[in-house]
Amino acid sequence: MNANTNEHEADVVNTCNNSTIQFPTILPQAFLIAIVLLIAMNAVIVASTRKMSTNVNEQHEGNDLITKSKSNSSIPLPTHILRHCLSFLGSSDNYYFLASVSKDFKTVVEQLYGDNRNTSAESIIATVSRCNHVIDLIMGDTELAEEEKAVIAEKIAKVIFYNDKVVIFEQSVMPKCETSEGIRKIVGYAITERSTEIMRTIIKNKENVQIMKDQMVEDGVPLAVFVSAACDVSMIKELIDHGVEFKGESLVFALNRDDLQTFEYLLDTVEVYTEPLAIIRKALVHQKYIDAFEMLMTKECFRVIDLRIVLLRLVVTSHATLDLVQFLLGHSSHEIEIDESFFRHLIFACIEERRMDLLTYINSSIQEINVESCILFFQAIDDEETVEFLRDLL
Repeated sequence: MNANTNEHEADVVNTCNNSTIQFPTILPQAFLIAIVLLIAMNAVIVASTRKMSTNVNEQHEGNDLITKSKSNSSIPLPTHILRHCLSFLGSSDNYYFLASVSKDFKTVVEQLYGDNRNTSAESIIATVSRCNHVIDLIMGDTELAEEEKAVIAEKIAKVIFYNDKVVIFEQSVMPKCETSEGIRKIVGYAITERSTEIMRTIIKNKENVQIMKDQMVEDGVPLAVFVSAACDVSMIKELIDHGVEFKGESLVFALNRDDLQTFEYLLDTVEVYTEPLAIIRKALVHQKYIDAFEMLMTKECFRVIDLRIVLLRLVVTSHATLDLVQFLLGHSSHEIEIDESFFRHLIFACIEERRMDLLTYINSSIQEINVESCILFFQAIDDEETVEFLRDLL
């Protein structure tokens, strides 16, 4: 290039923070378009700058100094024009490579992007070609340890599944996961990230479905039982046709979905409801918990569950919102009024979790709390922090 030319390549920086990966400095395809523009503009600028006096200086945008093009520069453009051309390439997040091929480019890049030159995983998976190129680059880097390569590859994979990028999955991930262990891993990702379209692609292959049925997880339960988190109703029906037996755990995982259609369908399909308390608790923390709860109450086995136990569990696990507690107490307030033992357990659970909002609601709308008695109890065990907390109720 010229005397100002820097090296065209840099080592991969092996840091991955919050799905952000920093890569070597090479130009993206879009940069070629800018180069063409620069060449065209170069002819115009050179022609015009020849007419300018070599001693004339102008100040542009307060800080940029426009001077006659340097004879040793391969791109004799004023900095502000070069920066304007590069600005059409978008933010630095659209690069997975960013070059500093000369001091002029380096100056412009620093002015445009500062220190923010990392590329997010979302940008890496924007196209199949980019994703494949980055993966090949990582795997071929001899200076990266295998553990570091695995960490970066896993971050990219998780973003593919989180965004349910089925095209990227089919062309960049699936071909590398043909073993039983590979299928188990991608099914696990799809379950965790609720990747419906990716799961739809996976179950098209009946051999994959068989692997899901054969692979056992906790307590000898088949992996296929948990795929309800990533399946719509049509997929559930298809899996049932291929011999998948859904169980109580399937109801719990179906509640990981934003919609309730899969959950509602499984309620009429599953024959054995294992751990009904766990199912009710999960239903009550769903964003559509009222609808989910009403669906459960259509089944006899859920109607006999003591909702007080469920409420206590939700409070001590910090999953009970004020709206949810109001909803549940509306179903069982008569039991709380006559059951002082449960009332005390509920109050102490709220105190332990520092739920002043729940205590205030219970005290004003359900049953008056004997705050003085509670304060005396905690004073007796030298718990001054809780005493101060309770004084706000007085």
